[in-house]
Amino acid sequence: MDITFTRRFEAAHRFLHGSTKCTSVHGHTWIVRLGLVVHDDVLSRDEGMSVPFHVLKGPWHEFVDNSLDHCLFLNQADPLAEFLAESPGQRFLTFPTDPTTEAIAVALAFKARALTPAGVVVDYVQIEETPTNSVTWRYRTDFTGSVPMWAFDTRTRLHD
Repeated sequence: MDITFTRRFEAAHRFLHGSTKCTSVHGHTWIVRLGLVVHDDVLSRDEGMSVPFHVLKGPWHEFVDNSLDHCLFLNQADPLAEFLAESPGQRFLTFPTDPTTEAIAVALAFKARALTPAGVVVDYVQIEETPTNSVTWRYRTDFTGSVPMWAFDTRTRLHD
């Protein structure tokens, strides 16, 4: 059974590399879709579902709302990251590369995997940066790119 959850959040990012307008801090209304596969297609006689939705979407929505919404995404080498780390109450996440839509999709796929209960597989994460640009990343165990360490953390609140 395939299950999809959609969440919207506001966040900004900036790139260190390249000569694009993305080297300036700028924000987007992001839309993220999480596609899950539940292999247990047996529906509970009482509830009529394989896994209650609140079990599947609760930790994911909490993470998006409490750690991504109104967050700034930065390359870990960005001098702004060091400055913000010394400023209490700042909400930001760093990436081992520039925080492109592609890098964000990969990190969120790994994060979704860390938050998903046993027996449920993260099939994909699709992130929409603008109404005309989106990236879909399907989870693969043989992925060799860079993933930020926070993506492996099972906590849903990374800013406490």
